Amino acid sequence: MKKQVTNELTHPHIQTISSSDAYRNFIHSCRSPATVETYNRALKCFMDFLKIDRNAYDQLLQKDPKLIQMDICNFIMYLRKEKNPPASSSAVSTYVAAINKFYAMNDLLFNQKRIKSNMGDHEKVAEDRPYTHSEIATLLANTALRNRAIILLMSSSGPRLGAIPLLRIKDLTPISVDNYNIYKIHYYALSKKSNYYSYCTPECRHEIDNYLEWRKRWGERLTDNSPLFRTDYNAVTGTVDGAVGSLGAPVSKSGIRNMMWVLLQHT
Repeated sequence: MKKQVTNELTHPHIQTISSSDAYRNFIHSCRSPATVETYNRALKCFMDFLKIDRNAYDQLLQKDPKLIQMDICNFIMYLRKEKNPPASSSAVSTYVAAINKFYAMNDLLFNQKRIKSNMGDHEKVAEDRPYTHSEIATLLANTALRNRAIILLMSSSGPRLGAIPLLRIKDLTPISVDNYNIYKIHYYALSKKSNYYSYCTPECRHEIDNYLEWRKRWGERLTDNSPLFRTDYNAVTGTVDGAVGSLGAPVSKSGIRNMMWVLLQHT
């Protein structure tokens, strides 16, 4: 009788790590909350592409490394050619960075020259420029109270989009200087490396205060840990954007993007 050869002997490179350990190795290496959110979403998209359950991280490690590398290259081509709409070159770079991080933290490295050759040249899809005063005024005139506060905060203190959902009320420090009432804002407060301070205009503080007062009038109990901006709450039905039990959920990056897109299309 022939002795059965185990999978570990025929493929010694295949990892036998648990799903929870694989994910923990990956996620604990991300330093900022914004990176955690972005990389987590990118990795789950890769898992969807491979038709792997979103919680089965160990299955990402159960192939020959050359086959995994081929999966990554195929995923890049899907993002560039088949996804509707196609991902931008910067978005593709983010997806690849997240995937490489996951495998590197689980001791799998690939031929990066081969992977990058599938990514194509970086293409600038838009001409970046700041909004003019008249454009900001037009946006403010056509939106709700919460969105006015977000627009003024972004235009006056200049944060990254990913910093907005992380803000809590305790991250604001009121300051009065020469009869000007402003806020000192602590961005990425939970990150030792990325945290920093910025300031907003008196107009921005006024809109934030009005927005917080509006939430109180609708029955929300605000605490220091309440999100500064959150999804809309209906006090009558007890729902947040149609989802029961989500009171206090912070507004998402995609929600802010959609809000800005809708405003720009109607101005």
